[in-house]
Amino acid sequence: RVHNGLDAAATPVPTDVEVAALRASLGIAPGVPVLAGVLRLSPEKRPQLWLDVVARLRERFPALRALHVGHGPEHDVVQARVRELGLQDTVLLLGRRSDPLHVLRCADLLVLVSTFEGTPNVALEAQWLERPVVCTAAGGSVEAVQHGVTGFVVEQPETAALAEACAKLFADGAARERM
Repeated sequence: RVHNGLDAAATPVPTDVEVAALRASLGIAPGVPVLAGVLRLSPEKRPQLWLDVVARLRERFPALRALHVGHGPEHDVVQARVRELGLQDTVLLLGRRSDPLHVLRCADLLVLVSTFEGTPNVALEAQWLERPVVCTAAGGSVEAVQHGVTGFVVEQPETAALAEACAKLFADGAARERM
């Protein structure tokens, strides 16, 4: 088996100034909880589950912002679901971007809810940027994320369990920093 790796020299960490500028351009005030999702809008990435997690979290964290990077065949379905859940002021569908590392660094954590994965590059990148990952136990995700150390691997792909793992990190800044 060949695992994915991360080339530190080719993966520059966005500066605090760049991150602050992006947050400001997205209308996100300092201290607002932010989660990121960098995923193709296709069935195997479960974007509907990702939105359900966001909706559940917003109940506990009303100021929450969720940044989504990516595109795919379910784009229109996802847009409709955002409206259906009343998440228009919470979810920012950013589409394809040339700066996904900046978006990841803007966030407090990454949420990855795929049905299957190899070794997910986005999980490696988030950890490189010192952002914990909450993911489903899908393929290589269990190897890429150290449960309780660099994030949480949730065994069952259920909204409540995923949202609870995220909520623990939003509520405990020290744990987020350690991870």
